[in-house]
Amino acid sequence: MQEHNTYYPFSDRAEWELAKFLCDNLNQGQITHFLKLLWVCLNYSTWTALMMLFQVVSETRWPLSFKNAKQLFTFMDALPVTPRWKCTPIHTDGYMTTYTVNLIWRDALEV
Repeated sequence: MQEHNTYYPFSDRAEWELAKFLCDNLNQGQITHFLKLLWVCLNYSTWTALMMLFQVVSETRWPLSFKNAKQLFTFMDALPVTPRWKCTPIHTDGYMTTYTVNLIWRDALEV
């Protein structure tokens, strides 16, 4: 599954973006509360039935792959780790600069 899905362990880009937003902006309690909202926890068949009932045309969304904050953070922990970016100040003897010149890099051998 991972070979065919760039956003694994999430189902697609939309789910990844939601997960990242939740993790960046909410604490675990708030995430769990959000995921328990009726709009979020409606399953696929109920959502489809409601769309048909109200004749709503929309892109069909499958239910989220994660049901609570703990499961979401487990998914986030499963993401591959990339090398950290590093910052090295560059000193230029004989050349005056208004601001310090920094080289931002990461080790290509670790990527």
